Amino acid sequence: MNYWDRDRTETGRIIQELEQIRLLLSIGFKKEIAEHEVEKEIAAAQREVEDKEHKRKSVLLLGLFHEWAQEMDIKKVRVTGVATRLTRNGIYSIADLNKYSDDELLEVRNFGQKALEVTKAVRDWAEANERDE
Repeated sequence: MNYWDRDRTETGRIIQELEQIRLLLSIGFKKEIAEHEVEKEIAAAQREVEDKEHKRKSVLLLGLFHEWAQEMDIKKVRVTGVATRLTRNGIYSIADLNKYSDDELLEVRNFGQKALEVTKAVRDWAEANERDE
């Protein structure tokens, strides 16, 4: 075997090995990409479930605020923002609300003294209605 034949044989063997490596890498990457896609789909589904749960809970608190506003003959639009700020901070019920002090509520972004007064009035009204039932 002369030098050129040996060189072609060696080059051919290297090319075959490289093609095998490329194939193995592409299979591995496909698996990795597929796993990543599944993880993304699971995360998206979890976010969707969390969003739906947040909306469901938000509607409950918002309904309570709207009931109070209707009974007090106050425009609903005035209390909607207060309820929205509470739900954005994980407060979905009177029980959740009772876990916070006035100072803690005032730390909520865009939640001032007026919002605190409305919140306390709604809480007192809801608790009084609960006792009446």
